[in-house]
Amino acid sequence: VVEKWLYVIVGLALFSGILGTGHHFYWIGAPGYWQWIGSLFSTLEVAPFFTMVIFTV
Repeated sequence: VVEKWLYVIVGLALFSGILGTGHHFYWIGAPGYWQWIGSLFSTLEVAPFFTMVIFTV
């Protein structure tokens, strides 16, 4: 069970981390939708670490 959730947590950390950097693309002249995508996934970056804390308790 732990291994299954470990893959989900690591995948979410990688996915949200990569797309979370999208809010930086706005400042180099990329389209404005990167601000929204980056902001959304930046808020999700804490979710994997929060779930790791929940599983340890």
